[in-house]
Amino acid sequence: MPDAQMLIAPRADVEFADNWDVMGLCGTGSQDFAFNGITVPKARSVALLTAKPLARPLYAFPVFGLLALGVASVMLGLGTAAIRELTILAAAKTPEGHRKPLAARSRTQEDVAEATVMLSAARSHLREVTAAAWDDAQHEGIIAVDRKRDLRMAAVHAARTSVRTVDMMYALAGGTSVYRTSPLQRIFRDVHVASQHMQVASPVLETAGRHLLGLEGDYAQL
Repeated sequence: MPDAQMLIAPRADVEFADNWDVMGLCGTGSQDFAFNGITVPKARSVALLTAKPLARPLYAFPVFGLLALGVASVMLGLGTAAIRELTILAAAKTPEGHRKPLAARSRTQEDVAEATVMLSAARSHLREVTAAAWDDAQHEGIIAVDRKRDLRMAAVHAARTSVRTVDMMYALAGGTSVYRTSPLQRIFRDVHVASQHMQVASPVLETAGRHLLGLEGDYAQL
């Protein structure tokens, strides 16, 4: 595998493409960029995957594992926001053809309870495996492959649970959720765009599953 390099250059030397035209996470500004005809000194380049990191706990974490934790954390926040917005809406909205507010419907009560507990469980599990990895990094100076695998699985699980939570709240809100004035439509778009990130995609679980089953494989990217 070619050694990926992280290069640092003045903004004026970088060409940015205004092509981040997406349905969600619109404010991240994740457009493409290019370095054309410039020289980057070696002192401003870092071997992203092969350079020896500083001997500190944070840098014992795998690069992609840290990235996955960040993506999953954002998605957990979106799930939490969806429950909050639905709770506010449910107290005020009386669905068409009903006499009681949305909050009084048994399906609303069941789904909000289920979403709350499953999101909380996913968050707790992510924190648990992260804390275990941090403890290893502090006391051992390294994080074993098994622990890295657990980090990646927990991140994917948190991401998928967040999507399910948002989908449940979006559906409960009914037609209200399709309007641009509704926070739920933005949360829905954001969480589904985030779910497409490669660090929380299905291939991560395939790799983790191979490792759990004792099969040979390239586990360096865990």
